[in-house]
Amino acid sequence: MEAQNEEILVLQSIFTDQEFQWNDHKRKGLFWLEVSVPSDFSVFLSVHGAESLLKHSIDYLSPLTLEFVLPRDYPEISAPQFEVKCGWMSPDLSASVVEGLLEIWKRDQGPILFAWTTFLKELGFSHLDGDNGMEVETQSILTGILAYDQDQKTKIFRDGIQTCQICFIDTCGWDFVTISGCQHAYCSDCLTHYCVGKIEDGAMSSIPCPFPDCTHSMETQVVKKLTPSSLYEAYDAKCLNLFLRTISGTTWCPRVNCQYLAEVLEDQCGQCPDCGFVFCLTCGKAFHGPSSICEKDKEQAETVVTQQMSEPQSFQRILQKKGRMEVRRHLDRIVGTMFGYMSLAEQSQLVRIYLDADEEKKKTYDDFFGRPFITYFSLSKSGNFPIAYKGFLLAFQGDRNEEDLLEPYKLISAFANMSPCPVCFIPIEKTGGCHHMHCSICGAHFCWDCLNLMRNCICYS
Repeated sequence: MEAQNEEILVLQSIFTDQEFQWNDHKRKGLFWLEVSVPSDFSVFLSVHGAESLLKHSIDYLSPLTLEFVLPRDYPEISAPQFEVKCGWMSPDLSASVVEGLLEIWKRDQGPILFAWTTFLKELGFSHLDGDNGMEVETQSILTGILAYDQDQKTKIFRDGIQTCQICFIDTCGWDFVTISGCQHAYCSDCLTHYCVGKIEDGAMSSIPCPFPDCTHSMETQVVKKLTPSSLYEAYDAKCLNLFLRTISGTTWCPRVNCQYLAEVLEDQCGQCPDCGFVFCLTCGKAFHGPSSICEKDKEQAETVVTQQMSEPQSFQRILQKKGRMEVRRHLDRIVGTMFGYMSLAEQSQLVRIYLDADEEKKKTYDDFFGRPFITYFSLSKSGNFPIAYKGFLLAFQGDRNEEDLLEPYKLISAFANMSPCPVCFIPIEKTGGCHHMHCSICGAHFCWDCLNLMRNCICYS
């Protein structure tokens, strides 16, 4: 017993309480031993009949445990009773380890606990094949090995001093954020500015790692943690919208004031469950029959719509019976159907392009949209319905060069330097200052750049 007590005292002076525990009453001890892993060591899953196996390089293996009980006649006569446990150890390797421990006892015939711990710590070099790697039998074992290896690497990284690859400043590893796919790490301040910049620039999908030529992306939870909540919510909504657009059987209502997720029906037809609008999936306008109409003969389709809905006589009759406001509502309903799939910024851009185009280019737009429609649409942006209506009639009659159209086109020119308020649609001219606009008519605050209300704008963080 004296020899046993001396050996235990020596072991307690060598190992910490986290590595060695001893129960004197039961004469029982327990070791937790880190196994040294060879360089370029890998593990792989056992797959029967597979020609090639995916190997995972690791630097750390989870500790194994050596539990032992000392008999009264140890170390003079009997060896300790022991059991080695480890989640990643195969039955063959376990049998080899037990055999190795017994051989040490037969060779030394004395205090051998420290020799056993040394043997187990060096197990990676003596029993693991550094060239071919270690084969594991189940996916759960492989997952556990990889998780422990990653945890150890993270712990060592966080305890050290690291250099950020963006600002090149040395700081503690705990202030770094690591992208799991590529293991590139950056200080949290730099990565925060990077994410905010990407979102403000209009990112609609996963944010890439900032390392040059890296193909991995940042995890969603990391982006959420680094960015302000309002900014992330806007970014998340844009990503969701982009994803939903790729889902088969769904589309979006083209009406700018709705934008609800709509259902795809037969014959290239869509229907919005929120506002009930039935539209063509090809052109985004009110449904006009099979898609071949707008795909093969757009000019004919415009002619059909014009004949059915836009004859000057019909507006004259409406004007005589119900007045100018009803005419305006009727025209706005037609134009809203045709151009409603565009955002306000896209509508403004269309007017500017139409204004600057030469006669040949204008004819292309006229043929596609119908000259009466795009003329009324452009002139109505000025807010002057009588002139817009007059321009519609003249355009329908083919009198583009009439003197009466000079004034309306001057209004279009003025509108080219304006943007409509997203609430009351009154044209607003910007003469200077920042993009934060305030409508004097309805009081709305909106962004000049994206034409969203300021609470929905992502141009300002």
